[in-house]
Formats: sequence, C-alpha cells, structure tokens
Amino acid sequence: MNDKLVNAIRSNDKIGRGTDSFIEYYTDGELKEDLSNTNIKSEDDAVKWAIRRDTDIKEFTVSRRSMAMRLRSIR
Repeated sequence: MNDKLVNAIRSNDKIGRGTDSFIEYYTDGELKEDLSNTNIKSEDDAVKWAIRRDTDIKEFTVSRRSMAMRLRSIR
C-alpha cells in the first residue's frame, strides 16, 4: 500500500491531523490495512473514503447514544 494515500488523509483539513475526527484515532497501519481492502488508488478517493468512514462512525455513535437515552427514559 502506498503511503501517499495515508498522507493525503492525514494532511486533509477536514479529516486529517488536528480535526478531532475519528480517523485521527486510526494508526497509519490501520488506515493502510483498511485502504488495502478497497480499490482506491487516488489521493482524492482516499480522502473521500476517510470522510465517509468518519461520517458513518459519527452517525452510528449518535444512533447508539440516542437509543441508550430512550432506553433509560423507559425505565
């Protein structure tokens, strides 16, 4: 896997270092591994993939938190 994809993600101002995204918690190795399971070859596509991944994680987290709050209110 080419490091240019990871570097593109890390340097992006929406998803990269210093943005407080969930992607920041991935190691470079984890990003490389996840990207290797895709057909992504371009830096732009790698950034788009990372933004989608971050959005999916945030939506899942909000959904889980919302469900937990609903369950607490039922008790």
